[in-house]
Amino acid sequence: MTLAPCLASTGFSGLSLLLLSLVLIAGGALALRSAKLRASLMSIALVGGLLTLGAATARPAAAACSASLLPTAATSTTTTAPPVSSAALSAGAAYLANEVNADGSVDSSGVASYGVTVQTLIALAASNDTSSPVEAAISRSASYLAANWNNYALLSPSTWAGLCVTDVPSVNSYSAMNLGYLLLAAVTTNNPALNALKTTFVADIEATQQTSSGSNPYYFGACVNQYAGVQSQSVVVDALRLNGMPASNSILTNAVTWLVAQQCSGVDAGVNGGFSSDIIDNPCTGVTPSTGNYVGPDTNSTGYALLALAAMGEPSSSAVPAAALGYLQNNETSPSGWGYYNGNAVDSNSTGVVISGLLAMGQRMSASTGIWAVGGVSPLATLATFQVIDAGANSGGFFYQAGSLPDPISTYVAVVALSGQAVPS
Repeated sequence: MTLAPCLASTGFSGLSLLLLSLVLIAGGALALRSAKLRASLMSIALVGGLLTLGAATARPAAAACSASLLPTAATSTTTTAPPVSSAALSAGAAYLANEVNADGSVDSSGVASYGVTVQTLIALAASNDTSSPVEAAISRSASYLAANWNNYALLSPSTWAGLCVTDVPSVNSYSAMNLGYLLLAAVTTNNPALNALKTTFVADIEATQQTSSGSNPYYFGACVNQYAGVQSQSVVVDALRLNGMPASNSILTNAVTWLVAQQCSGVDAGVNGGFSSDIIDNPCTGVTPSTGNYVGPDTNSTGYALLALAAMGEPSSSAVPAAALGYLQNNETSPSGWGYYNGNAVDSNSTGVVISGLLAMGQRMSASTGIWAVGGVSPLATLATFQVIDAGANSGGFFYQAGSLPDPISTYVAVVALSGQAVPS
């Protein structure tokens, strides 16, 4: 099945899409705990609406899209924002709050992890849960990260050597992705300790962006993370936008130039439209379960890219998002979920990341009918099957796949998806 023909046909008018963009994003923005985040999302809604309105009167050729992301005649078939299961969301937030240690850290495999801590914090803020345990967990984690942010953001050459194939830094260097997550945590929580560091986070992020003459022009970072290059770039774009940087800023428009260059085309239906984590080291050659991991495009990178494109106000009707939507529909499996690669078994992490990206693009994730409902099951209903509902220490947690135990990583991805907030997990 493919979404591309549907998206290529004429659907909503520019004016109706403008109103829809404003309603979808502004409605979600009003429910957030952070006044700054509400204002940022309202700004994104306005930019997205204006771009869509302009697309109704002048539709440039799709060939220019990779450079400028100009809209084409393709249109979205979606209608309204989906309802959220408040019980599942609250249970997930409660599980995460319980995972936060007394010092504010969150463990991964029994060891405190800065990365898991910051993403747990973002998920708790996105849940908009104001219960005492969640509020206390947010406060502890924010204080912990404010005190330890440099340890998380500054990576050693040996760490970079495990992430990058070429251009490995010879000195300690900042990870733009980690800084982006810290900035997202500051914006979403509105915590004073993290807010005081936002200017530092932004300056350090901007300092990592390569120039036009760099080995990877406009990428944030000295070397491209072969496993998470698109995720890294997308997180930074989202963070800067939500912190108030205009979409017209050259820092962002240049960053998107690198991002869209990671999209695959001209291969086959199972690959076209998908984003590779790093198209140089993971070329668009296609992938089957037998060829191993991190080869060609994947659903996670594609979901993160959609989040960034939505944050830039790019409508789902333009060429790059439309192709990405087609890739995700071609790689959706029964029942309405996604694995990392085409042919992989459905897992909660991939499904959650894709749902977040699709929601950011205005797609309906709760409907049991429509283009995303395989076998009459909605993607959100599929995600809910990974949640532990029995009483006990793991209650409310999400597990990766059947047979595995609930864990914070799977849970924070699911909580962000259930929250309906357009932030990367």
